[in-house]
Amino acid sequence: MSYTAEKPNLVLSIIQKLSFEDVEPFIASLRGSGCRAEIVFFASHLADTTARRLRDAGVQLLPFKYFRVRMRRPILLLWPLWRWRFARMRTYEGKVALAKRVFFIFNLRYVFAHELLASRPGRYARVLLSDCRDVIFQSDPFAWEQERGVHSFLEGEGRTIATCPGNRQMITEGFGEKILKTLGSREPACAGVTIGDADAVRDYCRLQTELACGVEQMRMVSAVDQGIHNYIFHRGLLPDLHLHKNGEGMTLTMGSMKPEEIRRDEAGQVLLADGRVAPILHQYDRHSELAAQLRRKFAGVA
Repeated sequence: MSYTAEKPNLVLSIIQKLSFEDVEPFIASLRGSGCRAEIVFFASHLADTTARRLRDAGVQLLPFKYFRVRMRRPILLLWPLWRWRFARMRTYEGKVALAKRVFFIFNLRYVFAHELLASRPGRYARVLLSDCRDVIFQSDPFAWEQERGVHSFLEGEGRTIATCPGNRQMITEGFGEKILKTLGSREPACAGVTIGDADAVRDYCRLQTELACGVEQMRMVSAVDQGIHNYIFHRGLLPDLHLHKNGEGMTLTMGSMKPEEIRRDEAGQVLLADGRVAPILHQYDRHSELAAQLRRKFAGVA
C-alpha cells in the first residue's frame, strides 16, 4: 500500500530519566536511514542538557508530570479504587484526566499518543509507536510497503503466551485466568514496535487506554500494556490488524534469539529470515557484543 508523499510520517516514543547517550543510537540510526519523519518524545524527568541535545537533534519534546519512586508508581497501590472509579465514569475525557494521574508510564504512552493524534487530524500519513532505548534502525521504517491498518510483530516461534512467564503475567493481570486459557496457546506479540496509518493507530491507542482503565491489576511496575496489546490483536478488536512473524515483517525482535541465530551480511547489518536487511532491530541490547558495536557506530552522530 502506497501513501501520499504530501503528508509527513511520525515517530512517537516516551522517555523518562534517560540520558541523551541512552537514546542517541535510536535518533542517529533513524536519521541515518534517510527517514525524515517527525519525531516526538513524551518526556519526563530529563536533565536540561539531555532536553537541549534532543531538541538540537530535531526531537519535539512534550513534557508530562510523573511521580515515581525508583521506577515504582506508588499511587498504583490503590489500583482497585482507581479501577472502581474508572468503571463509574461516563466519558472518555474523564477517564483520560484520571489516567494521567495514576497510569504506569507504559500505559501513559497510549493516552498521550491518542491525544496528540486526535489533536492533529489528517496531518500524518503513518505513525510508528516505538520504544527508544533498545531500538535501532538499519533502513527507513516507512519505506516498508504495508497494508492499511495497524501492524504488530510476534516475538518468535516456540513461545506462547502461556509458557512465557512474562507474557502469562501480562495477560493474567490484564484480564484474568479465563482469557489466559483462551489466548494462552497464541504466540505473543511485542508492544514495543507498532506501526500503521495514522487514523488506525489513533483508534488503537484509544482502545489501549479504554481497556487499561479496567484491567484486573496495574502494579507499581507494570507491563500490562503488552497484555492489552495481545488481547486486542489476538481477539481482532479493531479492523485491519496485522500480525507478522518474527523476521518476516520489518522488525526483528531479538530478545529471545540465540546469538547463533543472528545473521549478518558482509557490511555487518542484521538480516531478516528472507535475507533482507531488517529495517528495525528491537531488543538488540540483549546481545552485548552487537549492542557495543552499534553504540560505537552511532556515538556522536546525532
